[in-house]
Amino acid sequence: MKNLIASGMLFYFFMALVSCGSDDKGELIEIVENLDSLFDHSYVAAATFSNLEGTNAITDNTSVRYWKDLSGDKDMEFIGDEIPTRYGQPPTFHSDEGGYVFVANLKNQQWRTKLDESVPQPIEMYLVVRDLNSPNNEAYMGFSRAPGFRNRDDKMSMELEKEGKFPDNSGTLEYNKISILKLRYDGNNSQAWINNVQIPGRADVGVANVQDLVLGTKNNNAHVDFFFMGVRFGSFTPQEDEYIYNELAKRYPPGEYPEKPLAENIKATYDKSTKSWTAKYEYVNTLGFEEDESRTEYIWIASDAGRIYNLQNQFPIAGANKKTLVRADHPEVFTNNPPSDVWLKAVVKVYDVQGNSWRFLDSDWQKDNTE
Repeated sequence: MKNLIASGMLFYFFMALVSCGSDDKGELIEIVENLDSLFDHSYVAAATFSNLEGTNAITDNTSVRYWKDLSGDKDMEFIGDEIPTRYGQPPTFHSDEGGYVFVANLKNQQWRTKLDESVPQPIEMYLVVRDLNSPNNEAYMGFSRAPGFRNRDDKMSMELEKEGKFPDNSGTLEYNKISILKLRYDGNNSQAWINNVQIPGRADVGVANVQDLVLGTKNNNAHVDFFFMGVRFGSFTPQEDEYIYNELAKRYPPGEYPEKPLAENIKATYDKSTKSWTAKYEYVNTLGFEEDESRTEYIWIASDAGRIYNLQNQFPIAGANKKTLVRADHPEVFTNNPPSDVWLKAVVKVYDVQGNSWRFLDSDWQKDNTE
């Protein structure tokens, strides 16, 4: 794991070192002083635990149930579904790139903490995420009376008492790359910055106080990696903003792909003549290694009766593990009398010739069409 501790910095970070030995397995967290002067509450992915008691040290590919508050006493506990239907995969920890928690595009996958008393606006927060391709309009975080943030096709929105949308075409996060967000919840003057650039316009989140802090949502999560969240009750000074952004950018470089290869711009395309679907994608490898197409893995996911946003009703199509999916091979999914009312997506994992690979990534949803 990369060492996240930098001498002389005012920012709280830590290094989680997990031994592979059977006798000394555990977690070592080193905390730099003076975090309280910057954040009231802060959370880093490597300071997570696999049980709600916060005692089981996190390891790679372990499900995450507990986020430790490094600057306060409001640890976040998992309140979502224990065994999601779609992949059967709850949110999991990964130690590379400084440590992050992967949350699949699933319903009811969230961590929450309730504040001792409601806090008036303004509040400001930093959030480091990596948005992954999934249906638009999905949220990164949200709960009643908790700060929320959502993708809205060509713009973003912020939520608290109500949802406030930014102007059309004001921009969204870039898929598969880390983004450093600053969010200011301040009534009808709420603002957001992506990688130190302000989103044009303002959002109106209402005047309600903040009662909870959350990551993830109880409804429909974006397909996302969470690295860090820091919360200030009040406002940062310009000097603090500059310092915080620069320190975050050192540890979580914004706008960069992972080093391992990935499939981007995945599309599920239909061929009327063969009545089949094909997964198409762009291969990305920042290290320059060529793709080993013989190792590419595929999953095809369908929804029940077109309810694509009822995420617990999605399921992998049994036996559909190739680049092309022929409808006739899966009569249990596709009815003989169109339209079938089935929505589906392709999920792809690529490899390079060195055997490196990152993870499965999704296409957008497409409605089955046999006409």
